[in-house]
Amino acid sequence: MGRLASENDSMGPEASSMEFLARHYSSRQVEVLLHSNANILEADIAGWSNFFVSGMGLSHDEFFKLLRYSSSIIFGKSPYSVGVCIMSLQSIGLNRDEILDRIIPYYPGILLLTEEEIVSARDRLASKDLMAGEEQAVRLIQLCPAYLLLTQELDPILRRIRSNCHNK
Repeated sequence: MGRLASENDSMGPEASSMEFLARHYSSRQVEVLLHSNANILEADIAGWSNFFVSGMGLSHDEFFKLLRYSSSIIFGKSPYSVGVCIMSLQSIGLNRDEILDRIIPYYPGILLLTEEEIVSARDRLASKDLMAGEEQAVRLIQLCPAYLLLTQELDPILRRIRSNCHNK
């Protein structure tokens, strides 16, 4: 039995990831996933599943969608850094359900942000010339989390929208 374990260890993460995928998904799903991202087998899929499915409460189907459409998360970050990002989102006022229901499925790129980037985006939105307060900025982020991904070049557009809303 020790020999078999060492043989599996020598196969590398690709074998482990393939084994995980085969155990949890249909052969057609695995084929589609590999066709859309052949490098996915290089990631620790079982470890990421442990984080998202066991730790965050995603279903296996939701996790599959994350792998298929947002695999940059598992290559760009570690589960620890994604966890720090999630805690940062909670610290600015988003709750667990908002993160699970809105950010992970629709704006997974937010999970690539650092704590500093999240706080900076919130503070920028909260500035008097954009939203006039932290509470309004958090509400805007809750309504449209994509604002966390906006760059400063879009600030003039937000100012114009705010100005137009006050002129009506």
